Amino acid sequence: MLNLICGPSGSGKSAQITDWIRRDVENQKRCYLLLPEQQAYISERDLPKKLPENAGLYFKIVNFSGLCEDVFQKFGGSADLSPDQTGRAVLMWETLRSLSGVLKRYAKSAKSDTALTETMLATIEDLQNNGIGSEKLEGIAADLPQNAQLSEKLYDLSLVSATYSMLVEQRFGKSLPDRFFQLAKTLEQHDYFSGANLYIDSFTSFTAPEYAVLTELIRQCSSVTIGLCLDSFQAPSVQFHCVNETAKRLIKCANKADSPIKRIILTNEENCRPQALRLLERDLWNFGITKKTKDPIPKKDVDCISLLACSNLYEESEAAALNILELVQNGMHYGDIAVFVRDPEQYRGILDAALERHGIPVFFSERTNLAAKPLARLVLSALRAVNGNYRMQDVISLVKTGLCGVTEREASLFEEYCETWRISGKRFLDNVWNMNPDGLEAKERMDGMSERAAEILETANRVRKTVILPLQLLQADLRGSKQLPDRCRAVYDYLCHIDLAKKLSALAEKELALGQVREAGESVRLYDLVKDSLVLLCRLLPESTATAEELQTLLEIVFSHSDLGSVPGVHDCVLIGSAATARAEGVRAAFLLGLTEGDFPKSVQKSGILSGAEQKVLQKYGLDLGTDADQQFSQELFYVYRAVTKPLEKLFLSYPMIASGGETKTPSQAFRRVCFLTDRKPELFHLPRFSQHFAENAEKSNEKYHVSPWKNETELYLSKTKINTFVKCPYSYYCQYVLNLRDKKESLPSRKDDGTFIHYLFEKFLSRMAENGNAGFPTEKAEVEKIVGELVLDYLHTVCPIPLSEMNARLLHLFSRLQSISVAMLMDMISEIKSGNFKPKLFEAKIGKEIPALALPLSQGRVVHLSGSIDRVDLYKQEEQTFVRIIDYKTGSTGFSLKDVKSGKDMQLVFYLYAALKLDPAHFVPAGAYYLRVDQSGEQLSSFKSGFTRKELQSEGENGSKAEKGMKEMTGIEIDELIEEVCEKVVEISEEILSGRAEKTESENACRYCIVRENCNRVEKATFKK
Repeated sequence: MLNLICGPSGSGKSAQITDWIRRDVENQKRCYLLLPEQQAYISERDLPKKLPENAGLYFKIVNFSGLCEDVFQKFGGSADLSPDQTGRAVLMWETLRSLSGVLKRYAKSAKSDTALTETMLATIEDLQNNGIGSEKLEGIAADLPQNAQLSEKLYDLSLVSATYSMLVEQRFGKSLPDRFFQLAKTLEQHDYFSGANLYIDSFTSFTAPEYAVLTELIRQCSSVTIGLCLDSFQAPSVQFHCVNETAKRLIKCANKADSPIKRIILTNEENCRPQALRLLERDLWNFGITKKTKDPIPKKDVDCISLLACSNLYEESEAAALNILELVQNGMHYGDIAVFVRDPEQYRGILDAALERHGIPVFFSERTNLAAKPLARLVLSALRAVNGNYRMQDVISLVKTGLCGVTEREASLFEEYCETWRISGKRFLDNVWNMNPDGLEAKERMDGMSERAAEILETANRVRKTVILPLQLLQADLRGSKQLPDRCRAVYDYLCHIDLAKKLSALAEKELALGQVREAGESVRLYDLVKDSLVLLCRLLPESTATAEELQTLLEIVFSHSDLGSVPGVHDCVLIGSAATARAEGVRAAFLLGLTEGDFPKSVQKSGILSGAEQKVLQKYGLDLGTDADQQFSQELFYVYRAVTKPLEKLFLSYPMIASGGETKTPSQAFRRVCFLTDRKPELFHLPRFSQHFAENAEKSNEKYHVSPWKNETELYLSKTKINTFVKCPYSYYCQYVLNLRDKKESLPSRKDDGTFIHYLFEKFLSRMAENGNAGFPTEKAEVEKIVGELVLDYLHTVCPIPLSEMNARLLHLFSRLQSISVAMLMDMISEIKSGNFKPKLFEAKIGKEIPALALPLSQGRVVHLSGSIDRVDLYKQEEQTFVRIIDYKTGSTGFSLKDVKSGKDMQLVFYLYAALKLDPAHFVPAGAYYLRVDQSGEQLSSFKSGFTRKELQSEGENGSKAEKGMKEMTGIEIDELIEEVCEKVVEISEEILSGRAEKTESENACRYCIVRENCNRVEKATFKK
């Protein structure tokens, strides 16, 4: 007899089944409880408490696989183990690989497309689960027009299905669906359950082989009682359509077994839950309810349901943690609380971390995928590195796993060095690296490598040696292997060579010391799991000649299907799980997170080999492939319904307004339905201890932020670069010169490196020529080009010790362009020096060395010290006074502007002129200063000046009576006043820096080349805004 006991969630179906099992045990009647495997842990833990002590004599909890083992053990049958999902995926990959030459539609992608392996496996299993064999597919393919898309697909599917089944049978005896069909056939011939009562609970659907088994169970058992979450057999609610289809199939099974059917409908009228939760259970997906016809929520139940809108996943997780703490403070146990999400992987590492940070014990019920663990990344990165000839991203990925004997800091420095010099390929095999870690910043190299640069270089060489040697051995072993088992052995030898087992053991001890019990347990099991993966490949494909690249693909498949399960480390803990699979009974409070459109409930998307239209064609041939889009839609609604109806007292619903990828999200239909039924709007969540701070920031987006003032600082050291940075953006100054954040170095010239290169050439050239006075300067362009060419080679050898034959072509082109610019500027300078009164005196003169130190007094007895390096100081002696002129070389479009000088944006020329006057304050007088740059707008390169000059000198005939284009004439008094104004501005800026001013300034000029632009939330708004 078939008893269908149905009712909505919370109606008492499981309790009624438990009562009947207790009655059977008391009557000493043999009985079974058939459950999904996920439910077994909970039932085996909780059910014995509700049954007599001698229940084990008459009662047993089983699943379908367990039934196979029991029946086959008694009556004979396939004793071989069935392949798990990992084994099936490997055999499907081998099937597609072996058939790649004969398939019609999937020949090109059969060998290399891992996604096709997944899709094909799902389709073949769907066909087998619905009892559709290769012969039927082949027959329909022959009946359809040749060369039609569906005909080709069915031909390929029939071939793949037959070959795959043959492989499975060769390795395991029977595939899982075949074993269930075999179980049904065995039960048809033998009475195993005769006289027993069978109870089935917690299922929502069954496969075709399982229905075949159920038919025989209904035939044999005294009674079969099945609990289904279903409110009506006649007109079920939309969320129960998928379950109603299951009920119909079960009734067909009973009819086939000639068994009477009894339908029992339970209601939740006596439910002890608050009225608000009961109304929600009843009306959640009842779209016929209007605003006028819906029942109001009792005022006493208002606090039963919480609706939150959060900024992002992190804030949503923090909200859940704080609410859980409040529930526990009010008397709940952690085990009384469950958190449901639709996609657990989206919240892994965020939600559980937030709860653990607040001391909340957590059990993540979803299994941890091996592919997400560092060990899997280590193996795959090693194979990618040797198969891809040591690509930089593969080697760095390997180093950053933390399992190569390299610390996190060492990995960071190694990555920085490799990215600076774009190291890839055979350059990883060099004996020693000696390129400057600061890229092409030659000044540091000329003065001796900085302490940080030396550390980076030493670390990079040590890490390279640690990582590359084992990879070379792995590469040699793989090349010397011919069969897959030999290549698996090579991977295992590599893991032994890097002493992986010891590293994982040390990692587990560290995690255990931090209280990370689950993570420590996973670390201990990882090594065996990877070894088992290699053994599995050898056992499934013992004669395969898969290449090293194919081994990499196989391991990607194996790791993606391998996972680590665990049981709760403590009994009293919060459960986190998927709304589709998590089992949580009797919880007092439930949290539903991530209720955004398309995510929870999830959008129904058809995937697989056969489209919806093609499946409809197959239905005409009598082939039904199971759930259609309507069924999947109903199933998604059911997942929400089931989670919403789990709690007995409290329900918390929330959604993030911004996804982890940055896109804006809207609340899902489920969230909006609850808002509609409760007549409430979601509350905007704020972290309690920061809410006021965040609210003030939101209202005052332009408010100036201040770091703690440097009350104890008496001295401040500034340069023209530091001053310019602060004026443009105080926040950028704070990051660079207070936090000492370092910008990313490059081995290709940047605008900054262009200047370094030009300054180096000019300093060396002019210093060499000035030793012999005016006669030392060449007059022919060819001679200048020859000298500059020699200096360029010296520069490259100093900062970039790579043979020219191996140097990046773009790098050589850029240096060639800069060399041409330098020659053009030098020719103009030589001409000016030979014909003018001013003569070069100092080159690359540093303030505080060649130039006297410069300091300005500040308030409260503090002092600002100014530093810098002046490109060139020219002198012109006239009677008892000497005129001083400053020249600064530029490769960009920098021009002199009095407005920028007075605002503090560009005080360099005036600042340097003031410093140079300190060489001899009694006799030196200011003559002017200018930027010297190249004009590249025309066909010929020519130099261009931009600055200011003393008007009295122009009238005396220096370069003519009229100032050159780009040069502003100023009297001596005006220059003195400008110098005084600049000094006052430097003092003003220094006082602001010491006050702690550090707000973000939005401007294209400030943001475009800022080193912290990638971590600034105002860059996107500020940059390129015109």
